[in-house]
Amino acid sequence: MNDLIRYLNEIAAEYAGGRPHLLYYPVSPSDLSVFTKPYQSLLNKVYRINCINNRRFPDRPDKGFVDYSSMYEHENMNDLLRARLVCKYMDGPKFVASALASFCKERCIKSKYYSMNNDLGYYAWHFYFRIPVEIMVNEGVEEKCIWFELQLTTQLSELITGLTHGLYEGRRSTQPSNHTDQKWRWEPRSQLFRSAYLGHTLHLLEGVIQTFRDEVLDLMPGKDMAISEMESASAPISGSAPTVNAEAMAGRDSPSEADS
Repeated sequence: MNDLIRYLNEIAAEYAGGRPHLLYYPVSPSDLSVFTKPYQSLLNKVYRINCINNRRFPDRPDKGFVDYSSMYEHENMNDLLRARLVCKYMDGPKFVASALASFCKERCIKSKYYSMNNDLGYYAWHFYFRIPVEIMVNEGVEEKCIWFELQLTTQLSELITGLTHGLYEGRRSTQPSNHTDQKWRWEPRSQLFRSAYLGHTLHLLEGVIQTFRDEVLDLMPGKDMAISEMESASAPISGSAPTVNAEAMAGRDSPSEADS
């Protein structure tokens, strides 16, 4: 863990044109706290993997049932140990995740990472790597290679996640990840409506803040265009339809309990 924290501090020097103070909040990740998954949360996740999100139930899911013998090393039990690192700007989490991938590759550590985005307004990047730990099993101590989850988020996302995580937890404990009930989208007085769209709005605001920062610090890849030039460049060509790229939502878990 000391090597990891040292590396996190080192890569900050390469961020935003050599402005390390702009990457993390607080400025240094030296106080990174590691948490173990609470017992009740663990049971809840096992139930969701084996039953709620298992389209084959009562048959085994694609990667097998989670039971006592497979709990620590099962591919989907990926957050028994976790930590969270907060970045100041929207591009920070992906920057850190990409750098950590190189860190793990150089040391032959199995790792993976991806963005976590869902309809309920959660946005972050999650990085996972396998580490050997000694665990008491039955009456003896065994070494298990378990997943460690590092949640990479931003200041504004961290703010809204702390307020809305309880709503998310209650919802996913009773509904499968592919649940399609969309009534809440038309219920502005519901907490779910307000929390979800607050999350999306803050994500939009973070994008505006980051691009403004890039312009002020001259971090843009090219010269800024005048507004009239941008409008002209973005106007669709007559007789052709604009192309829309739709990125599928990752129906994974979320925030403080994402993948939990």
